[in-house]
Amino acid sequence: MSAPRVKLLCCPDLLVRRVDGLRLPPLAIATLAAYLRQHDVEVDIDDLDIRSSRDPVLQYLLLDGREPAGPLDEGLSRIISYYDEDQVREVLGRSNTLVRLSNPVYASCLLKGETSDPELDAIVHRLLSHVDCEGYDLVGFSFQTYFNPVLSFVVTAALARRIREETGARTVIGGRGLTFLPRRLFADLFAAIDYMVIGPGEEPLRRLWEVQSGIEVEANVPGLAWQEGGEIRSNPPWRMSDGLGPAPTFDPLPLNLYHYLLDEIAQELPSAPKLAVQNGWGVTLFPFLFVKGCINNCAFCVLSTTNCRALRPAHAVDALETMVRDFGARHFLFLNSEINLSPCYVERFCDEILTRRLNIQWSDSARLDGLNAALLNKMRRAGCVRLWFGIELASQRMLNYVGKNLTVAQAEQGLRLAHEAGIWNGVNLIIGMPYEQREDVDATIAFLHRNAPHYDMWELNKFHLRGGGFHRHPKTYRIRIGPRRPNLPYWEYDELEGLAWPERNARMETEYRRVRGHLDPQANEVTSNAHLLFSLYDRLGDKRRVQAWLGETFSASTQSGNYWTPPESGDPSQGGD
Repeated sequence: MSAPRVKLLCCPDLLVRRVDGLRLPPLAIATLAAYLRQHDVEVDIDDLDIRSSRDPVLQYLLLDGREPAGPLDEGLSRIISYYDEDQVREVLGRSNTLVRLSNPVYASCLLKGETSDPELDAIVHRLLSHVDCEGYDLVGFSFQTYFNPVLSFVVTAALARRIREETGARTVIGGRGLTFLPRRLFADLFAAIDYMVIGPGEEPLRRLWEVQSGIEVEANVPGLAWQEGGEIRSNPPWRMSDGLGPAPTFDPLPLNLYHYLLDEIAQELPSAPKLAVQNGWGVTLFPFLFVKGCINNCAFCVLSTTNCRALRPAHAVDALETMVRDFGARHFLFLNSEINLSPCYVERFCDEILTRRLNIQWSDSARLDGLNAALLNKMRRAGCVRLWFGIELASQRMLNYVGKNLTVAQAEQGLRLAHEAGIWNGVNLIIGMPYEQREDVDATIAFLHRNAPHYDMWELNKFHLRGGGFHRHPKTYRIRIGPRRPNLPYWEYDELEGLAWPERNARMETEYRRVRGHLDPQANEVTSNAHLLFSLYDRLGDKRRVQAWLGETFSASTQSGNYWTPPESGDPSQGGD
């Protein structure tokens, strides 16, 4: 008997006209494929997300032939919040396809086969036209979407069911997006899909391949969940013990589809000016991860004190060299929890890049403490163009409470030094954590105004209790964990010495709006766009030229019909860092 063949698919996101809809090559299936090929498993990969994003027929089917009212159809935000079944049945009778398929109750009925949906069938038929699954024994689905995951999941499940019926292949699903699904759907998943992988998928998929080969059984596959005799069975997750595996392989993905010209980038930003001409110049961003987990103990973070694994700096740069050689990669989005595990680690990493004279640009996340001018300048010389910094809340009281081990003074100094090194700075903020007071939010607003010259983009989040130290040690943080939010992946909580959940939640909404009122969402939409930023750094060379071009362009666009002028490379009149 010939060895089983495996096909891995990146699941379609399917949200139409969303902000920053530019895609990256999918890292998850590229990493899984590299591991499987290293173990002599024949595997192919494809990306249904990038293919579906460029298919106008799918958009037509999802929107019943109508133009979308905005980034999401305007009825969606209402229907996905309904979990009372009587309300759902009443509303679904007059809702459109996108809204209907986004509802957990209706999705559950579809998974169990209690109802059918002609529009869903048409969507699946269209998706099948983009992919060939004939001749494969195991078809895997990488589910990474987190924004309205119900829509993508119900389409993926229907697609998996159809592939199983038409080809006889076994099907398996995994990915971080599953954690954002309503819990009720997990009980119904196995009506459409054979297996689910919980946790890292590399070794589980290799062992599942052995199951298909007849030399292994499900009970020995780590991280595997399946249904047997009407009962759902599951095995403990797999723990990778050494490193992070081989460099991801993006072969045979259609890499040309991830290459965006400057005018295409502009078209994805609704508030940005249009590009005056098509100059034929663009960029492809490659994702890469070489630090997984976190060594810190922030109470709000689900990654806190998780098992932290990192490639040695030389091995990480080996992988970068491989991607440069094999795929022509030059621009990288590193997806690490933080690159500066220690000053020594990031310095050795940069030394490797500089010694090998790799002509690359990259972005990552970092802590603001432990940074100095010499290190940041070296990072910039090694290709760093952008860093995201987790400040959360610029109140020393709150930073101490959540165990951030950061002072406001360190945050201010780090932002200033990174800016002076020519790095594009982003700040991550979280509003609504336990015991947050109005004065804490006032301090954050003052911090944002005081440091405005030194950061270039921001991300403002509402706090949701998904895990981490708050959930593991609620008494330490003087909170009481309440019920899990209906069909949502977070918990309610009460402050033992303060607000109950309804009041805390209401205050979070109020303070979130207050902070957002001091920020400029339209400008941030442009300055935080990674494709645009890498394009401009590539073209102009340094931060001051990028800032000058953006400033001049947006000032002129308000007076000249809302059009961009393509930047000229290396204009010496703009100065340098």
